[in-house]
Amino acid sequence: MKDLTLVITTHNSQQFLPRLLSNIINSDFDGKVLFLDDCSSDDSVNIIKLYKKKFPHIKIDVKAFDVNRGVATMRHLSQDLVKTKYVMCLDDDDVIDFSVLHQVYRHATPSKIITTYRVWINKSMLMRVNLQTNDREKYLQRTWTNVWGMIFPTKIFKELKLIDGQNYNEDLGVYPILVNHKFEFVPTKKPLYYYVARPSSALFDAKQSHEKTEKFFEQSFANFDNSITQVTDSLQRQMMIDKFLMQFSAAASQMKAFDLLDPFISKYNLDKEEGALQLINVFRAKNIVSMVYRALRIPKRWKKHLIPYIWEYFYCNLFHPINKFKIYHYVSKYKRTVPILALVN
Repeated sequence: MKDLTLVITTHNSQQFLPRLLSNIINSDFDGKVLFLDDCSSDDSVNIIKLYKKKFPHIKIDVKAFDVNRGVATMRHLSQDLVKTKYVMCLDDDDVIDFSVLHQVYRHATPSKIITTYRVWINKSMLMRVNLQTNDREKYLQRTWTNVWGMIFPTKIFKELKLIDGQNYNEDLGVYPILVNHKFEFVPTKKPLYYYVARPSSALFDAKQSHEKTEKFFEQSFANFDNSITQVTDSLQRQMMIDKFLMQFSAAASQMKAFDLLDPFISKYNLDKEEGALQLINVFRAKNIVSMVYRALRIPKRWKKHLIPYIWEYFYCNLFHPINKFKIYHYVSKYKRTVPILALVN
């Protein structure tokens, strides 16, 4: 894998960097590792330099910046710094399985993007974030189009257009890249990439105050507008609107800020689309179910078994959703049943 660079953006991650660096060092990875530090105020840069000195056989390079410029800007700067044929982006608190990376990397070619099994994990849930298929439409409909965990040919990676200074949903620009280029899903038994959600991550941080929540949606909508202008096919554009309405609705549900969706709905005339309004109602229903649980003081040992069925009742009987939306019940390794709303044909 000498022709692969791992691009890792960091910011105040001294708590997580030893795990990531150990993950790399204890593998047989022989490519390059590029760290871009976005003005950390802790010991993040010193930790990276310490590992670089202690393990010289790993080709680690670190670029530290004196001004905080946002994740999107770090991604842009990396486009000019990568000199290998292929690139894969990581977040500084995540880990990858290098045995799976070896298996997937063998499929890399200069003309297509390679992706595989990725998961999102926090202390209570493990959730698949992508569909295992080579059907472009199905993959785009039911996959988190994030920059992390994919192997990009460098020339394609350099086409990624992001808005500088953004920290929330900054990698929505991956969607048009996947639309405009070939990609291949490589099936694996184990996940390649483990996206670890932590309390200081962007989504959790956006919940801390109304001001941060407003900033989250403002940046998310700006990144969406930037991305959709790069998609010319009308069907793909409509798919993109439907997909991200669902994603933004999920965020609004968690932050209890449905009113902040109004600019997005108005701009894309979604108030005339029955399915779009039903989607938002589904997430409102989820909040109603949570309120019922709190009001009735249902014991936690019952809650994990009952919530999927009560939520599905709201979903199927109260809001009469259109056929292309369906609930999936995903049972995590923590034995917790998680209802997931997904697009289906």
